[in-house]
Amino acid sequence: MLTLAEARRVLEAAQGKASELGCLELITVAVVDGGGHIVCLSRMDDRWFQADIAIAKAHSAAALRRDGAEAGLLLGSDTSWRTVPNLMAGCVAIAPGGVLLRRDSGEIDGAVGVSGSTSEQDEIIARAGAAVF
Repeated sequence: MLTLAEARRVLEAAQGKASELGCLELITVAVVDGGGHIVCLSRMDDRWFQADIAIAKAHSAAALRRDGAEAGLLLGSDTSWRTVPNLMAGCVAIAPGGVLLRRDSGEIDGAVGVSGSTSEQDEIIARAGAAVF
């Protein structure tokens, strides 16, 4: 089970990487548990819808048990996958910047979602957060 302390470490590591990349003031970081429920969130000043996108990226990764960049491939495969956005009631953002939080055992305990910078930077920042888990 993902603890608040672990979620905060993930969030802080992501923010550290965003600072290194010079885009900290642009981003929102969301950390969710294995069920896709928010554990912690950091939204920088003057960021609005980025919070919803970051949460959706994290929620999608946790629910689909795949990183966002990989999960996008599913929508073009079997037609049943195309209904996923409807089933997830709008809490879906299958894109770079949603990364699973895996234990050393391989167990998935949550995900981190990042929004506000470029897709490439969102992915790098999310992976940096996940790396400390």
